[in-house]
Parts: sequence; C-alpha cells; structure tokens
Amino acid sequence: MDYERLAWFAEGRHDRVLDTMDEFLTVRPEGKFAHYLMMAAALGETDFAAPGVQYGDYENSVGTSQVHVWFDRPADGWTRQGAAA
Repeated sequence: MDYERLAWFAEGRHDRVLDTMDEFLTVRPEGKFAHYLMMAAALGETDFAAPGVQYGDYENSVGTSQVHVWFDRPADGWTRQGAAA
C-alpha cells in the first residue's frame, strides 16, 4: 500500500490517496497518516494535484518504513482547477 501511495504522489493523484484512506488505515500507517492528511486538507483535499518528488529510498527506520516526498507548488496552483491555496 505504501508503494501504491508513493506512485500516486508522483502522479499528483492525491484524490486516490484520500479516497482510499479507510482501506489504508487498516494497515495502521504511522501516526494514522495525520501529517499528510493535514497538508492535503490545507492544499485542496481531493483537488490537490501537486506531484511529489521522492528524496531517498523507501527504507526501514524504527519498525516502519519512511521516505521524504516534496511537493512543489505548480505554476497554475495547488489544485486541478488551478486555484491558489
């Protein structure tokens, strides 16, 4: 499920990530994925469309795997409609 979400981040498909949160929560993501959910809510929820750039390998830290993903603000705005957040 993590690799699936990393692919969606790269595509800017935050709608897919958010629409499948009930299923994702069944695998107990760290911190209930709250850090990402707060960011996505602030940047447009399912309309948030910024692609992510992964820095480093997805690797084990302390029992869970982690990776850094950066989302630059697209020139036409954070959302599919191009509305600046």
